[in-house]
Amino acid sequence: MIFIFNAFTTPFMKTILLSSIFSLLMLCVGNHATAQLYEISLEEKTDNSTLIVEGKVLGSSSFWNAAHTMIFTSNKVEVYKVFKGILRKTFIEVLTQGGSVGGDYIEASDLLTLEKGNTGVFFCFPNSPGVKAPGSADLLFDIYSSRQGFLRYDLSNNKAFAPFVEYADIEGNLYKLLRQKTGKSIQIIDASFKPGQLKKNYDAARINATAAITSFSPATVNAGALNTPVANTLTINGSGFGTPLAGRQLIFKDANTDNTTAEYALESLSPYVSSWTDAQIVVRVPTRVGTGKFGIVKEIGDTAFAVTNLTVFYAILNATFGGNVVSEPRLVNKNNLGGYNIVYSTETAGNGTNFTTDSMYNNFRQALRTWKEVAGVNFVENGTTTNQVVNGSDNINTIMFDNANTGVPPLASGTLAVAYSSSTICPGSLYSQKPGFDIIVRKEGVSAAPAPNPFNKNYCALVLNTYSGESTLLHELGHALNLGHIYDPLEQTGNYTTRNPSKLMHPSQTNSIARTALDQSSYAGSSYTITPQNLNYGNCGLPTEMIPL
Repeated sequence: MIFIFNAFTTPFMKTILLSSIFSLLMLCVGNHATAQLYEISLEEKTDNSTLIVEGKVLGSSSFWNAAHTMIFTSNKVEVYKVFKGILRKTFIEVLTQGGSVGGDYIEASDLLTLEKGNTGVFFCFPNSPGVKAPGSADLLFDIYSSRQGFLRYDLSNNKAFAPFVEYADIEGNLYKLLRQKTGKSIQIIDASFKPGQLKKNYDAARINATAAITSFSPATVNAGALNTPVANTLTINGSGFGTPLAGRQLIFKDANTDNTTAEYALESLSPYVSSWTDAQIVVRVPTRVGTGKFGIVKEIGDTAFAVTNLTVFYAILNATFGGNVVSEPRLVNKNNLGGYNIVYSTETAGNGTNFTTDSMYNNFRQALRTWKEVAGVNFVENGTTTNQVVNGSDNINTIMFDNANTGVPPLASGTLAVAYSSSTICPGSLYSQKPGFDIIVRKEGVSAAPAPNPFNKNYCALVLNTYSGESTLLHELGHALNLGHIYDPLEQTGNYTTRNPSKLMHPSQTNSIARTALDQSSYAGSSYTITPQNLNYGNCGLPTEMIPL
């Protein structure tokens, strides 16, 4: 392998090429891992769930916790079948972390989020902090192993999937597996729901489609970059699209999953849709859209797909306020030094760990140095704190290990780290800001279930079958910079000598491999997020925008 530098090679290009060489030389045989996750078996999910149901998300409502430090969301799920446990109602309410209340929004990276209409199998247990639904006062169910504990149905192809797993033939295969693992008969609540029959309907939809996509532009977009319409707005041309109606959708590849089917649904009445006519649709592309095929669901029995893929170069996190205002939170000058202060928790109460005395401290500082020196991110180390509470509005951007005093459930089984990002918007404004963030790193004995493959906290030397601490933190800092996931996966042919790591913000990494440098996508995305846009944020006394280093 030969790399040639010439007069047209910029210093950044040289950095990226040399970093790529370094990464390739360090590759070892490893197992696939998704985002900041490691694989949890079906047995573990089954054994640790008190209730396992099949159902559909009917809607959701978000609320502050009692301490007003965290927003949770209650998701109402209509139940079709029960595989384990006792159901006292025809629905359950499921807890997810993050959501929107008034002018405040919280995003929890790499954890489960649910959308209205999501259908599948939920592995449930009572949430450990004892959070109750604000309406019914019922104890909310948590999902064991978070994103891995929801087997989402792709009804158009009659399959179920979650990170690491995919099950073909829901009724013939998945139901049988669940009966074997639980040792119980299936309790049917709604006999009318039959995934196999829905697959036949979708097959007919492909054959009998009256809608047709003839072209779209641009071919490459930046998902979630709402403040740059030229790079974010997708125009779809064709015929037979109809008019905006409830249930009429655009469907895209979901950047948060490895499932390649277009199944992330955007309703025709969504605030992201700028216009929808019979011959043309104009839509602002949301964060969750990934590179892949997309289509239009005119109705059940009428679906049309674009012939070629839509490419997403980078993704920017979005916030939704009041259900109908979508915004791109901007980084700000929170510390009057141009950016944000970062502090390290030294508190050991609640089975906490002094972050500065652990080797992960060096991993974090190396990852932070990469973002600062390559991209110009204005994050300033500002000593230590005894804070252990996740609270994006407290002006304490805390880096810590998981502990019992965070105010949120312990990190889910299968999760290596989470970045919590807060956003706020002034009434009447279209533009929002990011007041702060916190990052929690997995700790055995506190976080749910032991990790089979521990962190590798060294840098330079990789260790077989471990997860790079530096890579994990480089990714989470990307979320702190408002970068979302993109779908640009691991490149691999026969063995480790031809394996190229996935892009930094792709939802997959592999153990035994480390990406410790920025790639073109993460570099360009971060350059976008840290560059001031001089927007009008209203009259709420919000700070000015970040000043890059």
